[in-house]
Amino acid sequence: MKKILLSTLILGFSTLVWGQTQVKSSVRPAAENPLLNNSSLKNKLNTTKTLACVDTIRYPQVKEQILGTANFFVFELWADDNESMSQTFLLSGSTIGITGVEFFGRNKPGGTASVTVRASVYNVDGSNNPTTEIAFANITLADTNFAYRQVNFAPITVSGNYAVVIRPTNLGGIVDFYVNDAAPSQTYDENLSRAKSDFYTSSNGNWVNIPTYTVSGFTGGPFDFEMLAAPKITYTINTDFTASPTPSCLGTPVTFTNTTTPTSILNSRFYNYQEFRNYFQTVPDSTYAYAMGGATPLIWSENTTFTYATAANHTPILYTLGGFWN
Repeated sequence: MKKILLSTLILGFSTLVWGQTQVKSSVRPAAENPLLNNSSLKNKLNTTKTLACVDTIRYPQVKEQILGTANFFVFELWADDNESMSQTFLLSGSTIGITGVEFFGRNKPGGTASVTVRASVYNVDGSNNPTTEIAFANITLADTNFAYRQVNFAPITVSGNYAVVIRPTNLGGIVDFYVNDAAPSQTYDENLSRAKSDFYTSSNGNWVNIPTYTVSGFTGGPFDFEMLAAPKITYTINTDFTASPTPSCLGTPVTFTNTTTPTSILNSRFYNYQEFRNYFQTVPDSTYAYAMGGATPLIWSENTTFTYATAANHTPILYTLGGFWN
């Protein structure tokens, strides 16, 4: 089947179409959507997180809205050409549970009555290419409005890098979904996305990165973007510390050593919004705060030393601000 592209990224975003009923428009500017406005995002990121909850890792979305200009685009995948897209999430030193996948998409208008989307989690190789599917579930979309789509499956655990993969599967099915800014060389581009297609010669059915994928046949390309897809993860934060010496004499500095786990999750920009801000915006890390009691201001530090001015049974408290979205 011959399919035609697309939209350009130059001023005006003009589209080239050759007489065909169903035109393939692979990268095009997205309309502003109230579900993706910055005020609701910031309110959500500032909410209190619980110790053990399902956290939706909307990492590509937050990069665009916090670091970029909320300049989203629309990308599509065709089932008839065996097309898929992946988004890698980095993980090391800890194990997390994954209970499902979320993406911001719709059934393409003017296409089939519905599209069935297979949302999966894959292992990845050292180049962020998906290798083995380890969990999946299907969702059927009949409506043509963009919305967050929730796909749940039996919980799995992962302890290394993995990818969320989106693929339409029914005959004639086309899924549209949001991606972040398509312009290449954004400061937050990380080479985490891959795509594959039997139609584009740049892929020939193999996983390739987005700049490679969008060279052949993409007017205005190459592009670089990440899809608004997220794993729904679970893990438990265990907040604790040691104090030494204890007991201590009045006027003696007490050293507080943080023993909170899982350390690698709390130190990751993918799973801790505080670390995200520290990594991309050089904002001081505010994951941990000690409350020493009384009118003493909070001490924002992983480890600290404090000298009590009065003799008493003091009860210091350590707060951990972890989590990314929920």
